[in-house]
Amino acid sequence: MYRLRKHIIIFLSFSYSLVFYGQNIDSLENKSTDELFNLYESSKKIDDKKSIIKVFLGKAKVNKSKNDIITGYYVLAGLYDDINVLKYSDSIISLTSKNPNAYHPAYDYLTKAYFFQDRYDYVNAIDNYLIVNEYAKKSNNSELIVLANYSIGCLKRKIKEYSGALKLLKENLKYANKLKDNNHKLLSLIEISNIYTETNNIDSLSTYSEQGKKLSLVLKDSISYHHFLTNEAITSYNEENIQESIIKLEKEKQFFERKKESKYLLYPYFYLANANIVIDNKKEALKYFKKVDSIHQIEQSVSPFVKDAYSFLISHYKKSGNLEIQLKYVNRLIAFDSIINTNSLFLNKRIYKEYDIPKLNAEKKIIIATMQKKEHMSLIVLIALFVVLIIVSLILRHQYKKRKFYKNKVEIIMTTTTTTTTTINNSNNIDIPKDIVDEVLLKLEKFELDKKYLSNKVTLNSLAKDLSSNTNYLSKIINHYKGLSFSNYLNTLRINFIVSELKVNSLYRKFTVKAIAEEAGFNNSESFSKAFYKITNVKPSFFMKQLEENY
Repeated sequence: MYRLRKHIIIFLSFSYSLVFYGQNIDSLENKSTDELFNLYESSKKIDDKKSIIKVFLGKAKVNKSKNDIITGYYVLAGLYDDINVLKYSDSIISLTSKNPNAYHPAYDYLTKAYFFQDRYDYVNAIDNYLIVNEYAKKSNNSELIVLANYSIGCLKRKIKEYSGALKLLKENLKYANKLKDNNHKLLSLIEISNIYTETNNIDSLSTYSEQGKKLSLVLKDSISYHHFLTNEAITSYNEENIQESIIKLEKEKQFFERKKESKYLLYPYFYLANANIVIDNKKEALKYFKKVDSIHQIEQSVSPFVKDAYSFLISHYKKSGNLEIQLKYVNRLIAFDSIINTNSLFLNKRIYKEYDIPKLNAEKKIIIATMQKKEHMSLIVLIALFVVLIIVSLILRHQYKKRKFYKNKVEIIMTTTTTTTTTINNSNNIDIPKDIVDEVLLKLEKFELDKKYLSNKVTLNSLAKDLSSNTNYLSKIINHYKGLSFSNYLNTLRINFIVSELKVNSLYRKFTVKAIAEEAGFNNSESFSKAFYKITNVKPSFFMKQLEENY
């Protein structure tokens, strides 16, 4: 379904190109809708694309440009893979349902159908496919009718109504050949190959699989190529060529694991489990049936393989007497059956009544019954999303201002002459004889000039001893005349030294924060970083990065 969705977006989108460098919201607001679409098309990151199109949509609403609004909603629906797909599709449906054209709202119902089908919600999927069919017939849109038929054909295969599915899919293949649409052709070949694999029609499978593999190579679609190889491996198992099937299935398993394509792994895992049962390797069979369960937990697949896997697991743990794990798989099988009953069985009934028996007018009755608009998201959810959007915007703006603040700090540091420390108080009201004060201040000046503060051995006691004073006098003098506690005085000298060196000494810029901390006399990088930030209001790593980039 994703491939079809991708081609529809390409078909309906504009051709734009321009390089996007992550402009902030303010700069985007100053651009026209054409310029914004240029940025969207050339941007590589999904989050950037979303941000750009949201600004595009906002401008379209201000300009009251219905076409641009529809385009914005449609592109956003294609950029998300969650409930937002439905939200944006419903927005277009609301705008266009009274005056439909060849594309809207038909393609928006198709988008919703794909969304539901990808999540195995077949009931809602068929509802939307039938609405697509109605709009396609009204507008005489043959391509859209074929798209809907293809999707119905896929669902028919899932419920094993193979003859009807083959008829629709072969019509699709014929249509794709006529249009020379290789992507659409490949999708039809895949589904036809799946049917012949499930019905064990080896000759027909071989014919369509070969076509599919050649086309996959032309389109450089490795996933589809290995899908055909997986079907061939399953056919080897069905033909009881067990060892051959295990070798083939192992290769396909490894490929899809590397690609992290979990939904494709269900088939190699299931048939590897069964192949190992045949050769009486129960341990390997158990391992692969557990992997089938793990895939189901991710994909919520409605494949009958899942039920077979749970049946084996329940039986195995019943025999081993492990009631806890047995109960776990019993519960999972019950949950799986509820999905089947909610979607697959009901779908089976609806396809026959709504799609295959037009002479009984069932399609008309169901379409009338299902034409009611889907309820919009509740007000609470909308408010919550709005609040989240505001919070995220505020956080981003705060981070931007914070970075700007730090850059300004760096500029100030770079343009300011760094000194050691200064005497800020010349009064002598500290109950220490003036001659002693003068002597200590003179010796402190020499201490600073000789850069003895760079030693990590310096303490209040050691310095008092070196200055022929005592800790009480020294502490009072530094507090009074330097305006700092001893530790802050020492740290200020060290940080000012390091800042000065980083400004002029390119060698220092190559050091790590840890190495610079040691040069400055700190015992560890943590205490150095805290002192650096306290004195300069900038983290040392940020300061060094700015120096490297800008100075």
